[in-house]
Amino acid sequence: MKSLEGTGHRCYVSNLKKIEELEPLIAQVYDDVGTLDGFVHCAGIAPMRPFKMTKYEDILPTMQINFFSFVEIVRCITLKKRFANGGSIVAMSSTGSIHGKPTKVAYSASKAAIDAAIRCMVCDLKQKKIRINSIMPSWVNTNMYASFLRDYPDSRDIQEIQERQYLGVSEPVEVANVIAFLLSDATKTITGTSILMDGGILQG
Repeated sequence: MKSLEGTGHRCYVSNLKKIEELEPLIAQVYDDVGTLDGFVHCAGIAPMRPFKMTKYEDILPTMQINFFSFVEIVRCITLKKRFANGGSIVAMSSTGSIHGKPTKVAYSASKAAIDAAIRCMVCDLKQKKIRINSIMPSWVNTNMYASFLRDYPDSRDIQEIQERQYLGVSEPVEVANVIAFLLSDATKTITGTSILMDGGILQG
């Protein structure tokens, strides 16, 4: 909150694993601020677990936070008059949606689910001209990336970044700029699209 410019910001806290709590939360947000013009789903976890050790109970938390919560929030915010006609929704996906890697079954599945879901949501939201898109970044220079670089300096992922992500690791502001672009009126005819931000890693 302290890093946001201007005034009038609000903060609501929720545990995205508790899907049943999201509908009353969205109702409260609408009561407080009125009709929404845009929404960005930028929450997620990225556990790593060998496939032979991956069971239902290991996958479920990732799907709850990364995917189920997204679907429920979009469902709730687009009910009745809660979301403006011509508004825009953006989801954070990942190159993991289309780029298979070991230990990433749960994470990649959750991101692929997002990309598939938005293509269906387009059909349901078109009457209100609500746009919905996703962004598919590769590695971004965040605290998560810094921790991974520190803990696994010799991993295959780090080697792949150095050898194939030839435009470098994206900066958070670059991702934010694409989000702002998709939220803006400059993209009134872009919907059901997943924008790739891979630094070239999938092209080589």
